[in-house]
Amino acid sequence: MDTNKIAVQVKDAVLEKLTHKSVTLDLSENLIDLGLDDLDKIEIVMKLEEVFMIEISDDDADQLSSIGDLVSYIEKFVE
Repeated sequence: MDTNKIAVQVKDAVLEKLTHKSVTLDLSENLIDLGLDDLDKIEIVMKLEEVFMIEISDDDADQLSSIGDLVSYIEKFVE
């Protein structure tokens, strides 16, 4: 799957949790800096698992702190 398509899906999942829906997201954006808490991050990871039909371990999820981290991680598992 194309990196841009993955990035769009990841950004959409993050935007669902943000109160400021009009924000433009960059791959370098840190989830905590966007105002998301641990529960939001868990819900984003669960949404991405569903969208991409992959499983992200809790240990791996703990290491994914930015939008770019999520995109890079997902790229490894989808074709």
